[in-house]
Amino acid sequence: MDRIDDAVMRILRVKFTLCLFETPLADETLVDQLGSQAHRDLAREAVRKSPVLLKNGENADDPVLPLPKKASRILVAGIHANNMGYQCGGWTATWQGVDGNNYTAVVSQPQLIQAQKSFTARTLMLISSSSTTSLTPLLWSERLLMLRQLETV
Repeated sequence: MDRIDDAVMRILRVKFTLCLFETPLADETLVDQLGSQAHRDLAREAVRKSPVLLKNGENADDPVLPLPKKASRILVAGIHANNMGYQCGGWTATWQGVDGNNYTAVVSQPQLIQAQKSFTARTLMLISSSSTTSLTPLLWSERLLMLRQLETV
């Protein structure tokens, strides 16, 4: 019980320091502004200004980015690849962020796959699963064969 009390005390200390209890309820008049065009524009600006961090390989003549223009096929893989809930993360549709594509707040925005297709004539191959643990050895081998067909992953 002492451990729980200590954890609660530390959490409450931070919340009191941040004055989170002075206005315990959010201003409900602002609810209509959630997901507004102004909010979406601000989010897009933040994304444009955000860095993407990838490590290029040892060979400076063969960098990861930008992707080679000659690559006709690109693989987009992972359980987040075609899932708006995962792509948006916490506080977008729910406080923790959940999986799925059925969110009115974010459904009007293109998913990663849709956005990529709109900017390129390249063939996109999608490997997505509800969970990586659900991929049987046979499915993994099928995916590896797909990878071998690609010029860019």
